[in-house]
Amino acid sequence: MEGSRMATHVSGSGAAALPAWRSQPVVIGALAGVIGGIVFGALMQLMMPPMMGMIGSLIGAPALGWPLHLFFSALIGAIFGLALGARVTDWGPALGLGAAYGFAWWILGPLVIMPTWMGWARCSPWRSTHRI
Repeated sequence: MEGSRMATHVSGSGAAALPAWRSQPVVIGALAGVIGGIVFGALMQLMMPPMMGMIGSLIGAPALGWPLHLFFSALIGAIFGLALGARVTDWGPALGLGAAYGFAWWILGPLVIMPTWMGWARCSPWRSTHRI
């Protein structure tokens, strides 16, 4: 059925057009990051209500927890698009790589970066066990 298919030809170029997620992986990665950030942020808000204020405290403004969280989500998604966008050729690899990448950031963010940034040396896995 010719009428039900989307056009894949760029007029006048003679080349097949790439889908947006292939031609602009950084932008699409940032958008996907924001979508994931909204879901993860909502879960954090439900399970640990003070967490958004703690995220805002990273910049000294607890009230800005949600905007900062979404900014970080977009940045992390854009980095995914930049670093792994060429490897994402279909939904399967996108979901697999995205899940692995998201899991890595789930560990890095709250368990490594945030405690270090906030000066919580006892919480950081990089803390020294030696006293001088």
